[in-house]
Amino acid sequence: MDTCPNIFNDLLQAHIGHNLTLQKFALSSFKPDVFVTPNYNWLNLPFFRWQDPTSVSWDDSKFQMTDNSFSKVDKYDGYVIGPNGELLGPYTNQTHSSENGYANASNAGVSWYADLKGYIGVQPTKLYGSGTFKLAPKSTTTSGSTTLYGHYVHPKAELGLSVNVSSYGSFSISGGSNYDERGSQKTISW
Repeated sequence: MDTCPNIFNDLLQAHIGHNLTLQKFALSSFKPDVFVTPNYNWLNLPFFRWQDPTSVSWDDSKFQMTDNSFSKVDKYDGYVIGPNGELLGPYTNQTHSSENGYANASNAGVSWYADLKGYIGVQPTKLYGSGTFKLAPKSTTTSGSTTLYGHYVHPKAELGLSVNVSSYGSFSISGGSNYDERGSQKTISW
């Protein structure tokens, strides 16, 4: 009997596009920069907490990720365990990890890990976080539309994970089916 919730049952909100904007520049031709912020928000804490692979992919004939624009943050709300075992807090919007590096990238996507593990001395009540990066148009991109794809995977038991961001954002996961996953997409026009 599986005691872990399935993330498709609205226990996890993992989606792309909350802060997806187009920014116009005062140039002779409209060239959009796209600021992408995919995020996750656990509505109920998962039983198994490791690192969850997360990715976003795009059409590499239209956009490329801007150098050094990627960052990610993992946050929590919860209590700190005091020296005598008492709970101190509550604390909200606390940063658990923050970095500017990603796990893997290609011309068409980027992947990183949502860090749900390692809360020593903390009893979290909520886990959430996001990645953010900027996509710049290629010189041939003047108008049109494109779709961005997001993918979040949550392992429910130890297994080997292999994250592969290909031309259209595919993942490969080795091991059994002891994981949940959720995809999302956002189409933008300019």
